[in-house]
Amino acid sequence: MSETGTWPLALPERVDAVIVGAGASGLSLAGHLARSSWRDRQVLIVDDGSHALDDRAWAYWSDSHDALDAAISASNDRFWVRTTDVAHLVRLNAYRYHVVRGPDLGRAVDAALTGAPGFRRVSGHVSQIRDGVRAAAVVVDGRTVRASWVFDSVGRGTSAPSPAAARAAASPGMALAFVGRRIETDVDTFDVGAPTLMDFRTPQGDGLCFVYVLPSAPRVALVEHTQFTSDSGDPAEPGEAALDLYLQEVLGIGGHRVLGTEHGTIPLVTTRPRPPGRRVVPIGIPAGMVKASTGYGYGRIQRHSAALTRSLATLGHPFDVRTPPARHRVFDDVLLDAISREPASVVHAFERLFVGNPGDCVLAFLDEATTIGQEVGTILTLPPAPFLRALRRVAARAARLRTSTLGGPTAGHSKEIR
Repeated sequence: MSETGTWPLALPERVDAVIVGAGASGLSLAGHLARSSWRDRQVLIVDDGSHALDDRAWAYWSDSHDALDAAISASNDRFWVRTTDVAHLVRLNAYRYHVVRGPDLGRAVDAALTGAPGFRRVSGHVSQIRDGVRAAAVVVDGRTVRASWVFDSVGRGTSAPSPAAARAAASPGMALAFVGRRIETDVDTFDVGAPTLMDFRTPQGDGLCFVYVLPSAPRVALVEHTQFTSDSGDPAEPGEAALDLYLQEVLGIGGHRVLGTEHGTIPLVTTRPRPPGRRVVPIGIPAGMVKASTGYGYGRIQRHSAALTRSLATLGHPFDVRTPPARHRVFDDVLLDAISREPASVVHAFERLFVGNPGDCVLAFLDEATTIGQEVGTILTLPPAPFLRALRRVAARAARLRTSTLGGPTAGHSKEIR
């Protein structure tokens, strides 16, 4: 069964795999592996406890079952999209909009680990990951553990990006800033069967903003303000003020209690993530699992975990994992550019997206689970002008980046590029 604790003298010298980090991606991979033929292997899950699961929650959509479905706290076949002009209830067929809370994910993974006696959760700080030909080395609180495979969710094993990659990742330099409160009201207020995916009835300020509402009971919900921003400052203060205004003036909520809070910033990077090393494989954010145009990552993490597990179980290595087509990164880049330059137009585009297409088609499009023909059909329902302007800007940036990358000052630099 799984064990949690600090092992100052009992860290094993060699294991089959080390999973670095026990957030959504680390725990998900551990749960998937523990329910596969890898359940008899020796796997170490190392986490320093800096990001507790207690107040964390993830929403995602899916049209299939998953090894960790037991972690789902709520599942809905409809949700609301609201603007100042439209209140549209999106109804789903095959897809479901799920919510997973941190404690439920932890319990689901612990249940999976009961059938995997060689899986152990360890409290410790990973200071270094060293790749190798036949094994990798992980330094945990000063002690070295060798592993056939290391799955890194915190970026310890990722080398610094090249200058060209850094410039590309910084353009247009967008991030998703969020401030949320889990509240309890004095009277029944929320429709548990229909969460709000996007409500644009909040001051837009300098960037596209919306609020989502995830009820867990008629009087309890997570209400979160989200902003696409290129501002590197602290988003908490304007987000808190916007939440106050939304609760009072939009939802008309009077007396309530705050049960928990959360805030943070998610970088929205459209460049291709670095590939796996010889024995070190990125997962989670380092593997590009957060979709840049939406900020959602949990569903992608589940599919990535399943693909890694399937590859390990059938081929003995974790490299048989599908790489998404490059066109999806272009779509994300275009949308982010439009958001940064013409946020009001994008609000109208989201309205048209959900009103003009079946809910399942929209979610499949956002999930990168569509063909080119289906994508063209969806894109044609959107107002073209802001996205054509954004596409021109994206193409111009890409051309400038290629010129600056290939036009180095020395012959030696050009030789290195080749």
